[in-house]
Amino acid sequence: MFPPVYTMGEPEDKLAKGLAPASVNRCLGVLSTFYADIIEQGHAPSNPVASLPRSARRLVRSNYDTRATPFLQTTNDIRRVFLALSEPYNVAFAVGALAGLRVGETLGLSWEDIDFPGRRLHIHCQMQDGRLCGLKDDEPRLVPLLTSLAPILAAWKLKTGGEGLLFKPAPHRGGGRPDIGSDPTYIRPHTLAKHLNKALVKCELPKITWYQSTRHTFASQFVLGGGGIELLSKIMGHASITTTEIYSHLRHDLFAEKAFDAVTVDLARPAGDVVSISRSSGPLGHTRGTAQEDNEERKLA
Repeated sequence: MFPPVYTMGEPEDKLAKGLAPASVNRCLGVLSTFYADIIEQGHAPSNPVASLPRSARRLVRSNYDTRATPFLQTTNDIRRVFLALSEPYNVAFAVGALAGLRVGETLGLSWEDIDFPGRRLHIHCQMQDGRLCGLKDDEPRLVPLLTSLAPILAAWKLKTGGEGLLFKPAPHRGGGRPDIGSDPTYIRPHTLAKHLNKALVKCELPKITWYQSTRHTFASQFVLGGGGIELLSKIMGHASITTTEIYSHLRHDLFAEKAFDAVTVDLARPAGDVVSISRSSGPLGHTRGTAQEDNEERKLA
């Protein structure tokens, strides 16, 4: 028996129930992954999500403008937040903001993953719920060890011994006798967020999330500094460069001077007159076009 066929009207139904377009889109993604598995196992003939019409896909397109996502606007702001944080939260912040790692990837870093001579980080696992597991996309990647991050990690390595995880679990803080056999306490994302909020208040900066102050800030500053979108996509571990292109609006050279000379052609008349690219001025500053244009304007009027 094949599983029930997914009806094409369901995106509209989900939207009518009040779900955000992005949430419906994620539901479709989960469903598509499910069908991909059962098709591979021979339990279904095709993936109905793949046959959704464009009109339905447009309905579930996120209406959030990613260009409006806040980040730390200057490198001085990054420095101020780092100095306002206590250890080990300042080191975790530096790794996120200067290497573009996700919070789980930051907490899952081991010293053996850091190649100081080669100036790179090997990202191959992440911390989730206090346990090491595979990456979000199961694709290990190499990240450059920036000059500004290297001394922070070198000092942290000297202070912590340089073995195992960068951010080791701490024993439970309980009153009286410590519990024997209890699991160690790992840094939780909400703990990082709590300390970040305090640092932002101290620095008199707008409240933003850990992701926005680290990973999103890194990508934004990378592009503002002249870094290429293709290289950034590899560093960030994006599955598609389309995801990385949300940062293209920050490129200072998006319309650089050379862009205006991309198409060069000499349109000078044989007599030496240059073809005008604007209408000639008429009375009272009005412009006058060709006879054909004037006739079309009269018809519209």
